[in-house]
Amino acid sequence: MKKKILLAVIAMSLSCSFMSYAATGWIEEGERWHYYKDEATLAVDCFVRFEDSVCYLDSEGNMVMNQEIQHDGKQYSLNEQGQVVNSWVYSWDSCYYYADASGKLLMNTTTPDGYHVDANGVWNPDASSNEGKAEDTYQHNDEELGYQALKLLYKTLSNPSVLEVGYVKCMDISYAVGNGDSKKHTDARLVLINYSASSSFGASMDKYYGYEVKSDGSFLLRTDPMKVYSAATLNSATNIVTLDQTALLKRIVAEANGSAY
Repeated sequence: MKKKILLAVIAMSLSCSFMSYAATGWIEEGERWHYYKDEATLAVDCFVRFEDSVCYLDSEGNMVMNQEIQHDGKQYSLNEQGQVVNSWVYSWDSCYYYADASGKLLMNTTTPDGYHVDANGVWNPDASSNEGKAEDTYQHNDEELGYQALKLLYKTLSNPSVLEVGYVKCMDISYAVGNGDSKKHTDARLVLINYSASSSFGASMDKYYGYEVKSDGSFLLRTDPMKVYSAATLNSATNIVTLDQTALLKRIVAEANGSAY
């Protein structure tokens, strides 16, 4: 069978007077495009980046085109070229991308819902370079901060099938990072979420998520806040407000369904 290899990595080794080849990446076999994670592993039931777009491969590894699909409980639209359109997507290489109406990935810009993607089109919730700017966010009420934090958690978890929230708390914190002359003091309003989530990948229990908003309006996402904030920092927090997580979740569901809350 004739194979055309696109953007593939060819690994060559020369030993004992013979040469072996192993191909990975996108390969056209017959009239179908497939993606090989390695020479023996075909990517199936997942999203894979293709140049400046993201495509979906079905249970047989075939690229899906011109269809509406359901994946992990969310609906996606694929155009005639097999590109995801108008959606966030989480690819098999653990990267978040946003595809526009033409199927092209946004790069080095801000997405329609306010997130910065880098020059490669990647949004990384843990990277310090993704520290954002939320206009007037610090002045918003705690319910609005909690709502924004819960939405970001949902996106970070890539739309879990089940999300149980133990609590959503807002608090004023003060902490220092660094040592000596490089020590930096920070005051912020922190939204701390205790949650458990489950998806097709299994369950993760007793986790925490932090949404830190500084007085200048900048924010920082903390996917593992307990590694950042010491027990002393949290114990000394002031102005603690516990929000109604049920009302926040209902608001998010209503927005996702396009209905009024």
